[in-house]
Amino acid sequence: MSLIITSPLRGWATTLDSVPDPVFAQRMMGDGVAIQPLGDTVVAPFDGEVVTLHDAGHAISLRSVEGAEVLIHIGLDTVMLKGEGFTPLVSIGQTVLRGDPLIQFDLDAVAMSAASLITPVIVTNAEAFAISRRTTDCAIGACEALMTLVPVQAEARRRSDDGTVIEQAVTLSLAARHPRAPCCADRRSCARVSGRIASPERRQARRCAQHRGAARAGHALWR
Repeated sequence: MSLIITSPLRGWATTLDSVPDPVFAQRMMGDGVAIQPLGDTVVAPFDGEVVTLHDAGHAISLRSVEGAEVLIHIGLDTVMLKGEGFTPLVSIGQTVLRGDPLIQFDLDAVAMSAASLITPVIVTNAEAFAISRRTTDCAIGACEALMTLVPVQAEARRRSDDGTVIEQAVTLSLAARHPRAPCCADRRSCARVSGRIASPERRQARRCAQHRGAARAGHALWR
């Protein structure tokens, strides 16, 4: 089973390495993709529920019906705008469908006041879902394929009659080559893959599990 995360914004898809903020570039809150927005409306990337919505209106997290949790953070240091230029269109606990508008923002005003408009789209529960495919280095429209998630498999164990573990297997998601994402079939260098075993990003994500937990509880490092 896989889950397609569609782009919540129209713009240019790029890697998190392009984000000039170590919290996102170093995957402290999870892995994902960043978007340089060209549109002014954030839409739902899947069917699910609104989990958190920051008071300043610049960040929102959602949980899909499959259990994947995604944070959408509009711009950098936009919390300092104290909601100016942002209009939330949903509320916490609301059920949404893919493509439903979530937040509208004044693109020009925010661009003039914020450190950057780049918008990270982060999978915050990496212990449950891994990114098997992603779209980067190309233009993307809202509701076009951005990432594909696959569930992280649980450990399989076999025990003897007295409860001793005599066999244990762990299934991990491995990176693989794949065709271009549908939205960029006619564009070059479209898809990249993450999730290699023991990669620095994986180790960093494990070390920063408390940040992801905070994001799910509504106390993320809103920046």
